[in-house]
Amino acid sequence: RDLVPPAAVLAYMKTAAEYGDSSRTSRRYFPKTWTYPDVGDFQAESAMPDAARTKFSYHLTLGQNGDPVSQVNANIGKTKEEWNKLITTEMLPYFHKVQSEQVEFYYASTDIDSIEINSTLFNDLLMAIGSIAFVILYLRIHTGGWVVSISSFLIIFISVPLAYIMTPAAKATIASFLSVFLITGIGCDVVFVFTDFWEQGHKLPMESRVMWMIVHGGESCLATSMTTALSFFANLASALQPLREFGMFMGLCVMCAFFLVLLMIPPLLVAIERRKEMVKLRVVDISSGQGVAAYEEKKKKKKDGVMNALLFHLMNGIARCPCMVVLTTFVFFITAAVGVVVTAKLSTGVPDIFPPSHNQVANKAVLDLFSTEANLQYPAPSSGLICNADTVNGTDTGNCQLHWCEAVSDGLGSTTTTSTGLTSQMSCWRSPTLKLDGSTKISIGYSTEGCWDVNIYARVAMEQVSNAAFNRTLVLALEDELGPAGYTHLPPSVSSLRPLIVEKWEDGSVEAVKFWQARTFTATAPFRGQVDVRN
Repeated sequence: RDLVPPAAVLAYMKTAAEYGDSSRTSRRYFPKTWTYPDVGDFQAESAMPDAARTKFSYHLTLGQNGDPVSQVNANIGKTKEEWNKLITTEMLPYFHKVQSEQVEFYYASTDIDSIEINSTLFNDLLMAIGSIAFVILYLRIHTGGWVVSISSFLIIFISVPLAYIMTPAAKATIASFLSVFLITGIGCDVVFVFTDFWEQGHKLPMESRVMWMIVHGGESCLATSMTTALSFFANLASALQPLREFGMFMGLCVMCAFFLVLLMIPPLLVAIERRKEMVKLRVVDISSGQGVAAYEEKKKKKKDGVMNALLFHLMNGIARCPCMVVLTTFVFFITAAVGVVVTAKLSTGVPDIFPPSHNQVANKAVLDLFSTEANLQYPAPSSGLICNADTVNGTDTGNCQLHWCEAVSDGLGSTTTTSTGLTSQMSCWRSPTLKLDGSTKISIGYSTEGCWDVNIYARVAMEQVSNAAFNRTLVLALEDELGPAGYTHLPPSVSSLRPLIVEKWEDGSVEAVKFWQARTFTATAPFRGQVDVRN
């Protein structure tokens, strides 16, 4: 089927609303500041609305009367799974496909929003792979072993599900997904402290070395972890529920990371150290072990020497000009403080999670353009026919939502010059002449031969109508068709019909105009080519 042009659709909707069809009022489909223009103005680009909305409803069968509850519940789960699959594999790819520079397409529903948010969060979490790889690589450089670096990251990551179990909230908020990034950095700090104290106690016996690491590393990290967790727990005093839940969740993540590192890193380091000693005894056959010890000491000094050299040069530079360092720091602090006070602006709204161009933000901005409707599904939309312009007999004209005809000139406003010098508006159609034989009407083509009185059913397309203008236009058109004749009982009044859509067959463009009709009147012979022989 061919699509109905926009001008025709808007003309139909305008007249349907004027005839009392509340399902076709402009506020249901178009922005609240836009109203239907006159029928003849729909061709203008400025008359078209900038946005339109629609609503789709889906009815899913979950069971029948008498089905057991277990079966209905199973059907609900299966239907939800299939529905989400339809959204993921069919709807969302199509929605993304129709987006273009010419058309901005936005969509919203509870299920689609949930799937789109989860998909966005999952894609964002994939970006964490890069940061995780960097963290593991740096752990490898700092600790000197892949086993310690990978195991440390897994230990830190376990704190996220553990904190979620301990959180009283039934569901995690979107902000909680930030914990993956934050706890990675916070947990690595704790690991670095423990491994550094482990390296510092390398000359001690194994038991004393472990005690040294736990006491000194645990004491240092407990203080930092407690202050960090308390800073997150302070958000529990906020009036915003998402902020309270995020503070609670992150505080638990920090403390869980600390206790997991405290409990699992020491035995891991002991196991790795003992394995190193076993490998040394198997590979190097030196009874005193002094060769291996000297090699390890040399390797450690070389590693520590690079860091010590960097720190020495930094401290040496500060010691040379301490006044300049203090002055520079003070000036920077004053400049930053003044800049914050002068330029900082407080946002009082809820922060947007997605960028302004994202569908989750843009669709709400577009929705604000429309008025609020209690239920866009009711009343049900009207339906009807698109009728030919010559629909007169044998058809329920009351069911015609639009009238249609083809034109061969530039439009209904054009004029033609006849042999008599008269001009008339272009006509789209002329019905055959029907000869009345008793109660039967017989078509005799377009000839009026043998006819002395012709009853005419008149319709005229024009923007503004009055009885005088209607009759004048009608007489000019009839003179073009029938020639000069006498007309009696010209229509005293006219009534409006549904709009007429004129399609220009040369280029397929359409024009919407107002359509009018009048009751039957009479044209009296002689017509063109006839001689009056009645006398």
